[in-house]
Amino acid sequence: MAVKIFTRFFRIIPLILAVSCATPETAPTPLRLVESLSSGYEMIVIAGLNDFHGNLTDSTPRLVAQLHQNRKKFGDRFLVFSSGDFLHGDPASDLDEGFQATAIFNRIGVDAAMLAENDFAFGALGAEHILKPDADPIGALRVRLSEAQFPIVGTNLTGGSQLGIRPSLLLRAGAAKIGVLAVLDPAMIPYAPAAKLSGIAWSEPKPALLAEADRLRKEERVDAIVLLAHLSETCPPARKKRQRAFAPTDPLPDCDPRMPLANLLRSLPLGTIDAVVAGHEHQRIHHWIAGLPVIQSNPYGSEAALLYLTIDTARHAVLQ
Repeated sequence: MAVKIFTRFFRIIPLILAVSCATPETAPTPLRLVESLSSGYEMIVIAGLNDFHGNLTDSTPRLVAQLHQNRKKFGDRFLVFSSGDFLHGDPASDLDEGFQATAIFNRIGVDAAMLAENDFAFGALGAEHILKPDADPIGALRVRLSEAQFPIVGTNLTGGSQLGIRPSLLLRAGAAKIGVLAVLDPAMIPYAPAAKLSGIAWSEPKPALLAEADRLRKEERVDAIVLLAHLSETCPPARKKRQRAFAPTDPLPDCDPRMPLANLLRSLPLGTIDAVVAGHEHQRIHHWIAGLPVIQSNPYGSEAALLYLTIDTARHAVLQ
């Protein structure tokens, strides 16, 4: 089994979404799997955060501690990604315009993040929108990103270079070379008027994603591509449509094929990307969609989702 998807509730509860002859009682731990891989293979561990919304409640220190423990356990094979809406939403974070939320992500050591519509909600910095008629409409975000010690990716974002946003990112995880892409649903543009005023916009995700993924494969020779996607998707258990928690015995039906994320993933040629860290719907997802492992955690920093990928670095491919 090459791909495992877990959700962390401050302990690891495995949900194995691939064929395996090992039972939960006899299966090796992820750490032992990492240590037992033969030469030419690398297992990487991805922690997915989404819809953090500047949460400053008592769950945040636990999240930071657990992520630090995982980084200590897995070393440079461990990556932390955020799939948007990390700044705005919590009243305390809104008061300081995302200052503490940015500091928390710096403390976590986030490896890559993306912006979504709510991250533009602060507008001008402080009281400048009152005192200066020509105030920068994204002044608060501009300052927060200058403080961020992690890169921001926006594959289908135009005008992002003014904020240091890049269309893709290259990372090392152990011996593997990982490409990171990030897309936001253009339907969210009306909810980010400050972005439009600053000349920032989002195009349809697929063309930009295909072009940048092709470049990463051919020019950079990446071993795997992970997509951060702030796109709607729901994957409810059969017994309760909007259930927020999953038991190991719950059936896992197909995710809603009408939603934007499923539509995008089904439209991509095989091998375009290898895994997805999703956001926007505030619902746990640890499913396969269009043959790709997709993770999404509950919001507000209450948990992170974990994804394990085994990579053949000689063939530059994720094992399926």
